[in-house]
Amino acid sequence: MTITCKLCGKSMNSIGEYVRHVRVECKQIPRTRKCPICGRKFNSIHKFKIHLMNEALIDARHGNAIIQ
Repeated sequence: MTITCKLCGKSMNSIGEYVRHVRVECKQIPRTRKCPICGRKFNSIHKFKIHLMNEALIDARHGNAIIQ
């Protein structure tokens, strides 16, 4: 299974690699604290990134935004 980040185009071989990529490497995640998909607001960019990763795995709207 290959997962491709829609934000930067990098491909990963596992969910674990993808999670690490989004948390640490991907510089294309908006520097905002409000989710553009659901409108939820966060206290930090880190919490926003975690929200995107978690929701992408269970919610098609979020998944379509960041995972191909």
